[in-house]
Amino acid sequence: MKKMTLAGLGVVMFSTLALGSQTALATVEQPEANSEATVQFEANTDPDLPPVVIPPVGNKGDEAAINLPGSDGSIGDGNPSFNIAYVSNFRFNERTAADTDFTKFKPIKLNANGMTLWAKGTQLTLDKIDKAGEVITPKESTVYENIPNFVQVVDNRGKLSGWNLEVEAGAFKGKDADDKEVTLKGATITLTEPTIKGPAGIDVPSVYAPTTFASEQELTVDAAKPILEAAPNAGIGSWSVKFGQEETLAGADYATLVEDTGVKLTIPSTAEAKANIAYKANLKWTLTDGPK
Repeated sequence: MKKMTLAGLGVVMFSTLALGSQTALATVEQPEANSEATVQFEANTDPDLPPVVIPPVGNKGDEAAINLPGSDGSIGDGNPSFNIAYVSNFRFNERTAADTDFTKFKPIKLNANGMTLWAKGTQLTLDKIDKAGEVITPKESTVYENIPNFVQVVDNRGKLSGWNLEVEAGAFKGKDADDKEVTLKGATITLTEPTIKGPAGIDVPSVYAPTTFASEQELTVDAAKPILEAAPNAGIGSWSVKFGQEETLAGADYATLVEDTGVKLTIPSTAEAKANIAYKANLKWTLTDGPK
């Protein structure tokens, strides 16, 4: 009797558990499960890729390779993840018709009472690249003429540490007919009316954008002056600061520099300026990790 009773109880208990399990499963009307989506990045330090820039004018925002022979500027010695992507040369003389390599300019009539000159617009030539970053064949190039002078920084390191861009100007020097070095004494460059442009979707000002000087920055000789500064978590991607006013001319799809705006050269009456001498000042642009 006891064995039968135990056996009977066992059957009843099993049947009850099974019924309970079926009841619990039946009440789950919205089953759920968890899965994963993953992604990982590394800084692009490939030295074989061409230097690229995003044109800071007009509506074209595609990254393209810099065609240096066709551009009046230079690039930094960093890598694709952290670099001065491009900086314009400042030309205060107009180019001659025969100028094909940015070396032939029209002289300016001297006024020894003092002069204020404005840099001409710069030329930027870009070559279209494919998804791998290589210049496509046959080459497709876009030439931007007389656009505002600018400097562009790229930060694709993924550090989010911010950065700082400074520039130090040297004196204007040249050689006279006797091969003696002469200096344009007291001449100063002033950057004016800065405009910041960055990746699409980021407004300026913004916590994600770098900052610059308010209206003017005079470059005194042998003194580093701040140009752009990005706080931590800001300045990611490509950022440009261009100088001066700009306008879109009929038939052009990019903005050109308005005359007598942007980069100013002030030459005092005490400069001891000499005729028939090509004066040149070197500007050293330095990009450092982290804000100042």
